[in-house]
Amino acid sequence: MDWIKKGKVWKFGDHLVPDVAIGWRGEMDAWKQEDLAKIFMINVDPEIPKKVKKGDLIIAGRNFGYGRAHGAFWESLSAVGIAGIIAKSFATPFFKSCIGRGIPVLECKTITERVSQEDELEVDFRTGEIKNLTTGEHFKTEPLPDFQIEVMEAGGFTAYIKHKLNNKGHP
Repeated sequence: MDWIKKGKVWKFGDHLVPDVAIGWRGEMDAWKQEDLAKIFMINVDPEIPKKVKKGDLIIAGRNFGYGRAHGAFWESLSAVGIAGIIAKSFATPFFKSCIGRGIPVLECKTITERVSQEDELEVDFRTGEIKNLTTGEHFKTEPLPDFQIEVMEAGGFTAYIKHKLNNKGHP
């Protein structure tokens, strides 16, 4: 896994509810990725789906991912190529789902004060080092625990468990 990601910032506030952000409706889980890319965060900013690029990063405030995130939200993240998420804090189920799906995440209590919309960042998700290439500021946050890094390096929980079963008999 490439732990160092470089991309443009898409900045969001506190308590973002994933399904509300994309306007989730039950039938959306069966949509094609190109359709889901067109609705990525559309209820937050209708222009985002047209502007977001593969490798961009989400920066958010407190309690990011609050509420339920159906498959359509996860697929929309993948469809637009989001490289990782840094938030002041995450809703616990959302954070665990990111780790389980192999989506790089970090918590940084001062992130929204240190970056602006469309800044360019270079982030080492393994060490917690963050470089704002736009302002020149470098800072560090607490990295993920070793177990979570192992899960992400395996490609998520399912791949991690399969690897453990195949190589050690049981996790």
